[in-house]
Amino acid sequence: MTRKASDTGMLDAATLTLSGQHLIEASAGTGKTYNIALLYLRLLLERKIQVSEIAVVTFTDAATRELRGRLRARIAEASARLQQAAPAQPDDLDRILQMHRVDTAALETARDLLTSALVGFDEARIATLHGLCKQLLAEHAFETGLPFFELDNDAGNEATLELVRDFWRRHVIVDADEAVHAILERWDTPEAFATELRRAQVLALPATQVDPVDSPEWVGRMRAAFAKARAHWQTLHADGEVAVALQQLREAVVDRFLSAAKTAPHGPASMLACEQACAADPAEVDVQALAALNTAAIDAGLSAKAKKAGWTPTGALAHVGACVDALQSAQSEFNAALLARFTQAAIDFVRTGLAERRQRLRRFGFDDLIGELHERLHGESGERLARSIAATMPALLVDEFQDTDTLQYAILRRIHRARADAVLLLIGDPKQAIYRFRGGDIHTYHAAARDAGGNRHTLRENWRSDAALIAAANSVFDGVADPFLVDFIPFEPARFPSSKATSTHWLASAKPLTVWRMPDRIDDNGARKSWTVGSFAERMFAEVAAEIRAILTRAREESVGVPSIAVLVNSNKQAEQAARQLGQWNIACDYLSAASVYASAEAADIERLLAALDAPADSACVRAALATELLGFTLQDLLAARDDLDRWESQLGHIASLRQRWLDAGPYATIAHCVQTAATRLLPRWDGRRRVTNLLHLAELLQHESARRSTPAELLHWLGQRRMEADEKRGAGNAEPLRPADDPGAVQVLTVHRSKGLQYDVVFAPFAMATFWKKLENQEMADEAVAWHAGDELRIDIGGPEWKTHALAQRDEQFAESLRLAYVAITRARHRVWLAWAWVNTGQSSTSLTGPLAWLWYRDDEIKRPDQLVALKDHAHRIDEGLAALVKRSQQCIDIKRLEVEAPPVTRLPDAANKDDLVIAEFRGRIERGLETLSYSRLFAGSQHAPLADHDEFDTPLATSPALPVEDPVPQWPRGTAFGVCVHQVFEDVAFADLAAAGVHADLARICADHGYAGEEIETIAAITRAGVRSELLPGSGLRLMDLGAGEALAELEFLFPLGGSRLDAFAQLLAAWPDYARAPAEWITRRASVRGLMTGYIDLILRWQDRYYVLDYKTNLLGPARADYAAERLPAAIRDHDYDLQYLIYLVALQRFLRERLGEQYDYERHIGGTLYLFVRGMREGDRAGIHHDRPPVALIDALDAWCEGEAP
Repeated sequence: MTRKASDTGMLDAATLTLSGQHLIEASAGTGKTYNIALLYLRLLLERKIQVSEIAVVTFTDAATRELRGRLRARIAEASARLQQAAPAQPDDLDRILQMHRVDTAALETARDLLTSALVGFDEARIATLHGLCKQLLAEHAFETGLPFFELDNDAGNEATLELVRDFWRRHVIVDADEAVHAILERWDTPEAFATELRRAQVLALPATQVDPVDSPEWVGRMRAAFAKARAHWQTLHADGEVAVALQQLREAVVDRFLSAAKTAPHGPASMLACEQACAADPAEVDVQALAALNTAAIDAGLSAKAKKAGWTPTGALAHVGACVDALQSAQSEFNAALLARFTQAAIDFVRTGLAERRQRLRRFGFDDLIGELHERLHGESGERLARSIAATMPALLVDEFQDTDTLQYAILRRIHRARADAVLLLIGDPKQAIYRFRGGDIHTYHAAARDAGGNRHTLRENWRSDAALIAAANSVFDGVADPFLVDFIPFEPARFPSSKATSTHWLASAKPLTVWRMPDRIDDNGARKSWTVGSFAERMFAEVAAEIRAILTRAREESVGVPSIAVLVNSNKQAEQAARQLGQWNIACDYLSAASVYASAEAADIERLLAALDAPADSACVRAALATELLGFTLQDLLAARDDLDRWESQLGHIASLRQRWLDAGPYATIAHCVQTAATRLLPRWDGRRRVTNLLHLAELLQHESARRSTPAELLHWLGQRRMEADEKRGAGNAEPLRPADDPGAVQVLTVHRSKGLQYDVVFAPFAMATFWKKLENQEMADEAVAWHAGDELRIDIGGPEWKTHALAQRDEQFAESLRLAYVAITRARHRVWLAWAWVNTGQSSTSLTGPLAWLWYRDDEIKRPDQLVALKDHAHRIDEGLAALVKRSQQCIDIKRLEVEAPPVTRLPDAANKDDLVIAEFRGRIERGLETLSYSRLFAGSQHAPLADHDEFDTPLATSPALPVEDPVPQWPRGTAFGVCVHQVFEDVAFADLAAAGVHADLARICADHGYAGEEIETIAAITRAGVRSELLPGSGLRLMDLGAGEALAELEFLFPLGGSRLDAFAQLLAAWPDYARAPAEWITRRASVRGLMTGYIDLILRWQDRYYVLDYKTNLLGPARADYAAERLPAAIRDHDYDLQYLIYLVALQRFLRERLGEQYDYERHIGGTLYLFVRGMREGDRAGIHHDRPPVALIDALDAWCEGEAP
């Protein structure tokens, strides 16, 4: 088959030039990671680049972990082999090492380099691209203007929905847009609108243009066209032609020239609506009600009698029909223009709002990291930033490059080109670019190929699959000139390595690729009939189960080892169907779909449990929780409790005990307790391990989130948001994908997208033939935003005049990706692959006739485009001819197996082992004792249960009776720990500028209400926090919280640093040298001799003012009834009484370590540390110093404390 030649040469990792930009195309199974490790090793030895200066980038955390292990192992292997003489037949590693064995000096140098790399490997830059961007933004904080930021990928989703709701409220409810009727016809709620924006990725994709670019002008043109059509209607109405036309229409219905059936275009309801519209004011005509006069409706309604008589609309009916056509077309286009303008305005509003929010809160999602770094690299100081990064990172290796987008590539290219001797190695396979829905852009790969010029290389030797399977896979794609539809992705047949031995695996004895040929179904009249998607899936999974049972049975009987088996599907629903079918055959399986764990049934169960824990007196919530699979109460149990008070009280008591456990021990302990109780019910089910895995996964997520949201009510709201987003994004790259269940040897059921990068002995891919094919031929108006490419430029059309053309272009790009999905599915296998063919049809798509296998196997010279494949429906003989040609091309490596319509009967696989033979494993490891996680309060108070966060409030007993009048009083209520937590959350979550304003900000009111405060209590909290942000914190400095700019404050910084066996008596001796902080022999010294483990805490705020950094802490203590009790000269005593000085000494050690990491050698305590600010906010007032305590301990003390934490004696 003639095809476009590739402009690439075979890669030799041992000789590749280690400078410039290179593009390496690594087909499936060709040893991509092996070659990355060789290139990494050469950079260490030949370029003498340190591990911290080589960035290795891939696209998943799992791949990052695997790469880290493989690279370290390769360095260790090279270090060991360096001492050995080169073998007679050197491999690639020996060829690289040989030049370093030439003399003793070279050998010593190489050994030192490898030893240094192993010792410092923890500093190796091996990360996802998002992780690398996070590192670079942090390391170059001052050059980027982002010294502090927080990573919160969920926050962007919540903010997007809030902004969409705000925009909707403004333009649909308060000041209704003229398109309001069209808006509500398309989206009935702001949530539906937000869902479409997210699904179409219009806010995320780095498009160069969003069409229509001139929506306001388009609206103007369409308004004029609609007005012109309406004027014509009014003229016809005034001339009486409308009345004549309507009479002609009535007569045609009476004469049965037009069908008057109930559902016909001229049924009673349609005719009545039309007559009413014609009788109404012609200036306000309801255009849609005129449908009966539409010429298309008349043509569709023609009866056999009319066709026989040759009746057609004439005269007034023809004139008015043409006018109605024009009216409806003009209205549709006018509405489309209005919707496009509305959508573009919403996109602009949301983007602006998200950008403002990011700058204000310094809280970024994963995609924001890419955008922020790209913006700064291409801004005014971009060249300087790029040089600064390149100076410390001269080598970039990018794995899975085909999954990048234009912004990501622009970042890599900008950094690479900032240094003359830099090397950029881009490794990927365009045939495996399958993440379009997640932003992956194959056209970016094409642009990089152009940039690489002659530095393009390929890997073609497939080390994964058997020789016969390689030949079979080649034949699948080798039958047409353009197997991947895209002209810049040629297919080069893979090769079996000459140095690899032929497989002796027992599975290799049969033909490696089997195609199940399903016959067409026959209807009652003997005509050919397609399979529905549901019936085909049921039939296929039965065949898959039968084949897997046969494989497992033979493996057991012949003791030849159970192979790894994968069933690859296209959707989460298919994964669940397959897993259920395998369960019926007693075949252990684990299904991993692209679904989020938040979309699981277990998440719904936990949401119901949370609702009951939040409202234990609500009987409906309690019963809903009890009825979940997690708690396991049956319908009989619940019905019996309705008439039995003792039973009902027992059930309420069960919920109450779970609520108390939640409050005492947290979400994980509570859910784990429920899982332990439910395990005997859940695990025997076919999906029991999956259910338990999901429950424990969700328990972990809730436990993590409980650090920010402590109450069941807050967690209930958070989980509800996550579940709603997961439902909206099904199959489109969700957060928190399902984890593998711990079931070794189980059959893996997963989507093709999840299988990327994995390999199995046996692969079943019965849906590789199918793809979604949206019928667009009769659709003129937009129903969704589409993404397509003009050349290599990504564009988005939100509903412009050229939408249909662009939608067809998007469909072609989606089809091209389905071809790549088929390639990925087939190339996962080492020994055997099963595919399938059948005529499968749905109402929206012809999934097989317009699918990837039809394009590859059944085309002829007349079929040039995918949409022409539907012609196969009328040429069934081509199917079998195509399969015969496929077998011939494969040199008989492919087997065509014809199946029956009826599925094989379910035959359960016998259990593999006798349960009586199972033995409980004995733990023989050693657990090191004595390690602790300590906050300052646990360390110095000796408590074993003190909270890690220090939002506690300590109230000093009042010296004056509260009944007596007090001069200049301070608010004495609210008080208590809950009040302290509420005030801290207000300072953390509400912008300082908003707190400074008069009145009560909405966010403050919401937070206070969540904590149970109302009315005057909220006014008091608003006044306290307003004084806190408006007060000058340092005399004459002008420093006020309300004036802090973006990037000058970091809230609620959690820290962890090691305590290396530090002795507490040494701590007391250290303090004794500093009278202001010294302590007499204290109880905390006698409680433990030393501490080992981790010091932890949360710093309320780190702020930067005039290039100095301050630790700031909010205190809500009630020190006395009067403001005089908060005078600056009285605060040191309160600080000392509560050990706050010990607290901020620890905080300053944490800040010093933080700044040393960020600023490196530039850090200097005297220059950069401004000290501590402890704000006793209850006593603060704008204009005086009350309530403000400032201290700046000597540098020698902080350095001594820092050394003490490391275990060094003073």
